[in-house]
Amino acid sequence: MEGLKVALVLIDIFLAGKMDGIELSQEVAACHQVPFPYITAYSNKEVLERAKGTHPSGYIVKPFRESRLKVAVELALAKE
Repeated sequence: MEGLKVALVLIDIFLAGKMDGIELSQEVAACHQVPFPYITAYSNKEVLERAKGTHPSGYIVKPFRESRLKVAVELALAKE
């Protein structure tokens, strides 16, 4: 995948395994300057506070409509 340029990373906050999406976003941000909106079924205060600390380019709560996802992605890309 050499030479591949990523335009956006859509990150689910809760992932299978040891790392969650918030930790993943920190690794992505350390290596790449790319917008990353979160997508999650969780919007409780603790999760939201952790997510805000990473300065995401959006936060989409599941379930969502395709139109909302499209708008969130377009806005994230426009900030870049």
